[in-house]
Amino acid sequence: MPSWVECDAGHRAGKCRLVAAYIAEHGSGPACRRQACGAAVQYIMTYHYPRKGTPSYRVVHVARLYDDPQAEHQAFDPMLFALRNLHTREMRLLPFYWTRNPSGRWHVGQFPPLLSVSNLAALIASLPDPVRVKVLQGRRRKSPLLKKLLNIGVHLLPEP
Repeated sequence: MPSWVECDAGHRAGKCRLVAAYIAEHGSGPACRRQACGAAVQYIMTYHYPRKGTPSYRVVHVARLYDDPQAEHQAFDPMLFALRNLHTREMRLLPFYWTRNPSGRWHVGQFPPLLSVSNLAALIASLPDPVRVKVLQGRRRKSPLLKKLLNIGVHLLPEP
């Protein structure tokens, strides 16, 4: 899953984790720092699906479980990305995280984060209503599990 950050003018524009944290806090990417540019910075990801191609997605919203000091203390930074397909405009949710590698630098986790029910509920609840509706529109009828997950923001299951 290659990912990168670039401004609307095509300049490479920093580190993915920092831009994700900025999007979580401000609702959109920062301005490009390249001299005389100032274009909006976007976080882009591509996925390869066998026999279906390699679509690209823009991270349009980030729900973050921890702020920077908490993530530093935990050495773990789980997030929930709301992605928009650049071609079809379809929305998707992606659980995502960074963790500290053995040398102490932030590194992308290889699998979706293992979260408690209350942590997942907190991430879903922190998505803005319009984003949550767009991402989940029409999916409730198709997935009883998704319907249950959407309701945990209101009715949290007890922790074991």
